[in-house]
Amino acid sequence: FDSQPLDTPLTILGNPKLTLRLKSDQTGGKIVVRLNAVSPQGHVQQITYGTLNLAMNKDLSKIHDIESNSEQLIHLDLDHVGYQVPEGYQLRVAISTGSFPLLWPSKQMTTVTLLPKIQEIVLPVFEGNAIENPFEEPVSSQPANLKIHRTPAPSRPIHQNLLTGEACAKIPDHLGHT
Repeated sequence: FDSQPLDTPLTILGNPKLTLRLKSDQTGGKIVVRLNAVSPQGHVQQITYGTLNLAMNKDLSKIHDIESNSEQLIHLDLDHVGYQVPEGYQLRVAISTGSFPLLWPSKQMTTVTLLPKIQEIVLPVFEGNAIENPFEEPVSSQPANLKIHRTPAPSRPIHQNLLTGEACAKIPDHLGHT
């Protein structure tokens, strides 16, 4: 979901709150919500995010199966953030059912459907007076004189068996060596 381009910069300070009305085709599932800034050139910068196990929507201390295909009202606080979205940028709310490796996948493949009405995001907008940076310039040591023996070349090839649908991601050790 993308907003119109901003007419003025928008300073967000605090934790955005999201309300969603949805249903899941399983007795559980997860949702991941990302708040992004989209530049006029289409570049995307994540501002903040939040996650929720739908089976813990009512009580974060216990897992309770939800009734599949029943309406759920979700209230989700995204992580606290301080961010200024420049003029001309758009805000984007991206919703998904996973974010591996941040969240382990659900037991079953889950389809989450947003239902009409009551989709809302409340942004904590800072309207105070900004202050100059109160910190001195950082100080660091001289970089180490390192010799690179093997240049890093990370990759994550995925192999899929087209008959069974099984997929395997291999993570070879090509992280370089100094």
